[in-house]
Amino acid sequence: FFLMDVSVPRGCSIGELDKWLSGIRWRIDYATFGTLRNQEKEVPRLVESMRSVTQCLVWGEDHDEPFIEVFKQHTMFEAFSCALRTDCCPPVVKVQALQSFSILITHLRRADSTSYLLSVLNPFFEVPPDLQDEEVVAYFVTLLKGLALRLNSDNVLNCIVTRSDSNNHCMPVLNCSVGLVDHMDMLVQTAARTAVLSILSLEHHLVRAIVEEVTPRLLVPRLCALVPLTTDMHDKGMYLFQWMWSDAITGSYSSLNPLRWSPEASLDATIADLKRQAVSKRPVLVRGSSDDNEREWHYNRPQEAITFLERMMFPVYLDDLLQFVEDLFKLDISPLTAALQAQGFGSNLMAQ
Repeated sequence: FFLMDVSVPRGCSIGELDKWLSGIRWRIDYATFGTLRNQEKEVPRLVESMRSVTQCLVWGEDHDEPFIEVFKQHTMFEAFSCALRTDCCPPVVKVQALQSFSILITHLRRADSTSYLLSVLNPFFEVPPDLQDEEVVAYFVTLLKGLALRLNSDNVLNCIVTRSDSNNHCMPVLNCSVGLVDHMDMLVQTAARTAVLSILSLEHHLVRAIVEEVTPRLLVPRLCALVPLTTDMHDKGMYLFQWMWSDAITGSYSSLNPLRWSPEASLDATIADLKRQAVSKRPVLVRGSSDDNEREWHYNRPQEAITFLERMMFPVYLDDLLQFVEDLFKLDISPLTAALQAQGFGSNLMAQ
C-alpha cells in the first residue's frame, strides 16, 4: 500500500487537516456524480489527496490524535462509500477509496474511529463493487477480512441492518464473504473463508440468528457446488458439454429431445456460446458428459451457467474445502451442521 514515514506527514494537525478535507470533500462529490471539470488534471490530484489524508489519519491513530473527528465533521467516509457505489465515478477514484478503506480497517486504533468506519460500510457491502478487476477484488477481500477480524460483541451492531419493511436483520459483510468462499483466486477464497469463520464465531444473539438463517441458505449450496469440481469433474478435457433452454411448456420432458440441445463442444466453446446469450433471462440446462459419466445442472439464466463453467477452468482443492467444512462443524451451529450433513458433508465426502 504505502510506506509510513517516521516524520510528521504534511497537513497532520487539526487545523491543516480541516482545511485539506474541506477542499477534498466537494471534489469527491463532483467526481462521484460526473460533474468535476477538467478531470484529466483534477482526478489525479484528487486521488493523491485521498491517499495523503488516509496516511495522515493512520499517523494520527498511531499517535493518539483525534483526527477522526475532523473526518466525521466532513463526512469523509460517507463520501468514499458513495463514490464506490456510483457508476459514473472515475474508476481510479473508486480504487483509491477502496484502498483507503482496506488500509484503515487494519490501522485504526481508537474505538470511536473503528466504529465510525464500520457504521458507513453497510450500504457499500449491500451493493458491492464489480469484482471482475483483480486490483479491486484484492482490496475488497482485504477489507472484508480485516473488518471481520476486528468485529466483537461491542461493535458488531454497526454491521447489522434492520429491514425497514420487517423486523428481520441482515449482515451485508457476511453475505459478501459467503459470496467469495468459492472464488477462483485461492488467495481471495482463503481470505473470504477466514472472514466467514471469524463472523460465525462471534457470540452475539443477533449475529447467531442471522448466521443460522444465512449459512444453510447461501453458504452450504456454494460448498455443494464445489464438490463436483473436486471429484469426478476434475479432468475437464475428458468432458463434452451441451446446453439448452429449460423453459419449454413440456417441462423436463423437453430435455429428451436431442434437437433442443446445442452440439457437443469443449468447455471453452460452450462458455463462448453461452456468452452470446448472456443478456437473456431464460433458464438454462447444462450437461457435461464423458465416456462413463453424465451430469446436468439447472440455472436461472445464462450468466449463472457461465459463472459455473468458468469456475471449472480453475483448480479446486478437496483438502482445502474439507478443512473449511471441518472448521464449520467445530463451530457447532445446529442449522449449519444439519444442512452440511444433509448434503453428505461429514460422512461420505469427508471420508474421501
